[in-house]
Amino acid sequence: MKIDFTKKEYRALLDLLQIADWVLHAHKAEEPPKTKLYRELEQKIFSLAKDFGYEELVEHAAAQDRYYPTRALEESGPAMDFIEDFEEDAFWSQLAKHLSERDLRREIGEQQLEALDRGELWELLEVHETKYWDEFQRHGVERLEITEHPWHETPNMPRA
Repeated sequence: MKIDFTKKEYRALLDLLQIADWVLHAHKAEEPPKTKLYRELEQKIFSLAKDFGYEELVEHAAAQDRYYPTRALEESGPAMDFIEDFEEDAFWSQLAKHLSERDLRREIGEQQLEALDRGELWELLEVHETKYWDEFQRHGVERLEITEHPWHETPNMPRA
C-alpha cells in the first residue's frame, strides 16, 4: 500500500508526531520498549522531511542514524498549544477524579465502593466532581491545602 501526502498534510503529520511523542515519552526517564513501533514509524516519516522541503524541521544525526525534530518544528506549529491545552485539561480532570474517589471512599467505605455497579459509581462520583469543578473554576488551586505533612515527621527525609 502507498499513501500520498501533500506538503500541507505532511506538515500536519509532523505536528501529530510531535503530539504523539509528547504523550508517549515526555514524562518518562527512558523510552518504554512498548513504544518502539511508534518510534520506528516516526523515524520513517521524519526521513521524508527533505523530500517535502522541510529539512529545517527535522535533522538527521548521522552518528546515531536517527532523525530528530528541530527547535523550528517545536516552535513553528500548533502542537505545543494542543499539548498545553491537553495537559491543563487533564490536570484538572484527574485532580477532580482522584479527589472525588477519595471523598466517596471515605463516605461509603472501600467495600461498598467496590460493590457499586458502574452506573451507580459514576452517579455518585459526579456529585463530588461537580463540587470540585465549581471550586476549581472559581479559585483554581488557591484554596487547596495539604493538612498533614508526613515529611516533617521524618527528620532525614529530603525536602523538595
